[in-house]
Amino acid sequence: MSMNKSSVLVVGLAVAGVLLYLALGDRRQDTCDDASAQALAKLYVELALPLGGLRQTLATVPELYAPRGAVSVCARAHAEKLMQGALQGPSREEIYAQSMEVAASAGRPDLGQSVADGLMQSRDEMFLQAIYFNGIAEALDRAEGQVEALEQSEMGRLAAAMNTMFGMLCPLMDTSALQALCEREMDAIRQMTYQVAVPVLWNQIKLVDMAGLR
Repeated sequence: MSMNKSSVLVVGLAVAGVLLYLALGDRRQDTCDDASAQALAKLYVELALPLGGLRQTLATVPELYAPRGAVSVCARAHAEKLMQGALQGPSREEIYAQSMEVAASAGRPDLGQSVADGLMQSRDEMFLQAIYFNGIAEALDRAEGQVEALEQSEMGRLAAAMNTMFGMLCPLMDTSALQALCEREMDAIRQMTYQVAVPVLWNQIKLVDMAGLR
């Protein structure tokens, strides 16, 4: 999985919530409380955009990250809703018509096509997100509470690979000064991304969760 794809997995969730409301309506059927949704968001971001703090993340609320615990249950339920939302979503014609209507009402009919294209592409991303969240649940369950086992899982190895890829960027700079600048900026970017992505994902997980299932 490329760095670009990992970024899409994070950012694309915001659009997924919109599609799920279009597909599933506004039925409330909560399966992720605030604590488990936040814990899942933190783990998701740590795995998709690693900051090297997987152990610290798991140590914050170990009871929630326990095998078959609240985060695992939340991740599986969320994956199921993402998958059903992708399957039950509006047709391409409906998405296009709705996008054109929204764009026209906003006074920018020229943006209708790009909005429709983005929504249709996000359906594919929802499938990927469903697989990713289900993978998190499986990794937590199989790890049986052992951090080392989670680190050796497919999800843990993905996080480690991503961390390595981030670390390989700065040494490619021409001078040591540029390398040092790159490292400082890269760390700041990663920290800022984490701080922004976690609350966004937390809210979107709850949004998708409250959309319910038909």
